[in-house]
Amino acid sequence: MTILMTGLHGTLAPIVATHASLEGHVVVPLDRDLIDIEDEKQLQSFIKEVNPDFIFHIGMGSISFTRSLATLSKTLNIQFLYTSTVMVFDGNGQGPFDPSTTPTPNSEYGKYKYDSEQVIVDILKDAYIIRLGWQIGNNTSGNQMIAQLKQEYLEKGYNEASEDVYLACSWMTESAKAIVSLIKEKPGLYHFDQNDHISMFDLLTYLKTIHPWITPKKVKSTPYNNQMIDTRLTHHKKTGQKR
Repeated sequence: MTILMTGLHGTLAPIVATHASLEGHVVVPLDRDLIDIEDEKQLQSFIKEVNPDFIFHIGMGSISFTRSLATLSKTLNIQFLYTSTVMVFDGNGQGPFDPSTTPTPNSEYGKYKYDSEQVIVDILKDAYIIRLGWQIGNNTSGNQMIAQLKQEYLEKGYNEASEDVYLACSWMTESAKAIVSLIKEKPGLYHFDQNDHISMFDLLTYLKTIHPWITPKKVKSTPYNNQMIDTRLTHHKKTGQKR
């Protein structure tokens, strides 16, 4: 299967591409350095040339770009997968949230992701949309938890963590596997969250066994839970387990 993928200059998409390749798929980057992604004629010409079976829209981009991708996917009969975020629930109360929960995004990022979801669903009734939580990488680079914890540690000398906070999160390697394996399922909206009710303090305490510089400092905070649940995606390792 040939997969046209956005976001390969980012953090998660390269790991998805690696896993897809290991599964025997051919990954072709949709590189905005090579074509003007806001020019629908250029975009259509490029997609026709690649002739992919699937488009994985993992990278950032304007709503108009997402609309063009979804429209071309429909016109050219290409299957479509979009990675969204738990932040579509950042205006809600306490989780956990299942796919039937109505999002009420509050932040600019949450609104952007939810608007993108709606654009896709309006065009494609058989799209795959997978909402992800905070991603956990293996190093201190990129837009992921370990990098942000390192930055906080360098600034403060410790990492604040509460026993009252439960955040949706997953290892990037497992997220990549979940994304690639999702195409074997029926189209629809999915949640992927490996946090099996582990507080942020307990999670950081575990992560310290992998990254000894992590220094959890227990703090009091308002109880908060943005975990997601989806009984269809339960075959990947939970957080707090060895990868």
